[in-house]
Amino acid sequence: MRRKVFLRKLVGITVVFSLAVSLLPQKASAENPIVQNVYTADPAPMAYGDTLYLYTSHDEDELVGNFYTMFDWKCYSTKDMVNWTDHGTIMSKDSFKWAEDRAWAPQCVERDGKFYLYVPLHKKSGGMVIGVGVSDSPEGPFEDAIGKPLVDQGDWNNIDPTVFIDDDGQAYLYFGNPKLRYVKLNDDMISYDKTTGIVDIDMNVESFGEGASDRTCSYGEGPWFYKRNNLYYMVYAAFAPGGKSEHLAYSTSTSPTGPWKYQGVIMPFQGGCFTNHPGVVDFMGHSYLFYHNQALPGGGSYHRSVCAEEFTYNEDGTFPELNMTKEGPEPIRALNPYDQVEAETFSWGTDVETESCPTGGINVCNIKNGSSLKVRNIDFGEKGPIRFHASAASEGEKDAAIELRVDSEDGPVIGEVKIADTGSTEQYNIFTTNVEKITGVHDLYLCFTGSSEEELFKFDYWYFEKEPEPVVTEPPAASQTPSVTPPPATQAPVITPEPGSKTEPGTDTIKVAKVKGLSVKSIKGTKAKVKWNKVKEAAGYEIRYSTDKKLKKKVKKITTSKTTYTVKKLKKGKTCYFKVRAYKKGAKGKKIYGSFSSVKKLK
Repeated sequence: MRRKVFLRKLVGITVVFSLAVSLLPQKASAENPIVQNVYTADPAPMAYGDTLYLYTSHDEDELVGNFYTMFDWKCYSTKDMVNWTDHGTIMSKDSFKWAEDRAWAPQCVERDGKFYLYVPLHKKSGGMVIGVGVSDSPEGPFEDAIGKPLVDQGDWNNIDPTVFIDDDGQAYLYFGNPKLRYVKLNDDMISYDKTTGIVDIDMNVESFGEGASDRTCSYGEGPWFYKRNNLYYMVYAAFAPGGKSEHLAYSTSTSPTGPWKYQGVIMPFQGGCFTNHPGVVDFMGHSYLFYHNQALPGGGSYHRSVCAEEFTYNEDGTFPELNMTKEGPEPIRALNPYDQVEAETFSWGTDVETESCPTGGINVCNIKNGSSLKVRNIDFGEKGPIRFHASAASEGEKDAAIELRVDSEDGPVIGEVKIADTGSTEQYNIFTTNVEKITGVHDLYLCFTGSSEEELFKFDYWYFEKEPEPVVTEPPAASQTPSVTPPPATQAPVITPEPGSKTEPGTDTIKVAKVKGLSVKSIKGTKAKVKWNKVKEAAGYEIRYSTDKKLKKKVKKITTSKTTYTVKKLKKGKTCYFKVRAYKKGAKGKKIYGSFSSVKKLK
């Protein structure tokens, strides 16, 4: 697999490299692996609200010393279990000044509005340790929470952390290879109870099953700890008697600290990869097992790929035995094509890459003639769309276009949008085309064409537009009372709305919600990543920022259609204040603004 290197900046002065890899051409019939543009391993799912986040480690293309070569962690998310949004690199070994390499299996948990990413690393002074990152967002970026390892015993055993917060608020951090150990985390989630200390679990056959001859039981590594219906589960990678490759097994307990009872195999050794690593989650009424194999082209034990399977627990709470499939889970909801859809949200991509977008977030890049994206289970509704819009950036005339096909790569074309030269690959314009009649639920294929062998353009987001609903005005009801001569009418005062008001003359009232969830993160001193929650049906957003606390003097304004933006050329060493408001389009395209968010300060 071929890959380009793109610079991605994290909190503070940390700089990491987000490596983008081209997807080799192959038919989009399968949905496993769920990530195709990089090699990913060690899946860690986290359900948060209506979104499932997936954190993974990242196998580099080029090996160092013919061993696991891993420097950073990735994040993906989904609302429907088939289309995944790429959030890029969320943390790197370089985020930890004391770390050397081996950015292995992560897990993220939320507590009190903060997100904690637990990761194993090899420290510069030697030995495997467990570090912890913290962020205000599940999408990161994460920064070193304590400036040193959280767990440091100096041996190989300090790998593969898994964290669970019990009903009584006590958080447990399990980890280990070849032994299973745990600590009780304090409420701050970045320290542990030193009185209890690091506890070793008794590794015996009754607890973890019969294993290979060089082990006391089948437990190998990669624990995943959780609770369901008052029963505690420990799922892990295991070695069968005589086996040299890992399968997935599990044990249960009525206590979070054991004793554990071996329950059996969940997934036998399959897929060719020496290792496996489980992640189990309930999401929107469904249960899922995540794992990895070597299914992508060029795959192997050091080039792995994350997959998922849906399953149903047996009535007694035990697991059914599961097998790896190419199909993966079925969609659990339809995608709305009339909302803005990020280009990096798709179920399958062919010959494309992703990178950091200059306007914030991620964009799709390295788009060539013949590249494509598949987006599954789109509900066009009963009336269907009339137009398609795409945000793209291109430099030079390349006769580039996006063909919109339904249900297969060679399915019917419902529209084609031409992508012209925007003058720069950092200058994004909106390109529009009319579309043929299409209704109901379909898969959408965005097929890219062009005359150049080079990259055609960069792709940020897209959406369909539907015919506006007609406004029906009911005639006034006939009067049933005798006619009465009214008193002389008094002319109502004419109210002229101020700029930024939510109404305008001659239109119905347009309500625009207040922007919430504003956060501002510093990036290398002179830049800031500004993020906020999406406002329903907003056409765009206005960012205002200044060194003036009241935002009255020297105010700068930026307009964007996204919910994240990187502000550049801030004054180094100066405190800056930010606020954001949303707008909708009224009559004649006039912007109708909502209320500003609360002000956020960036030192």
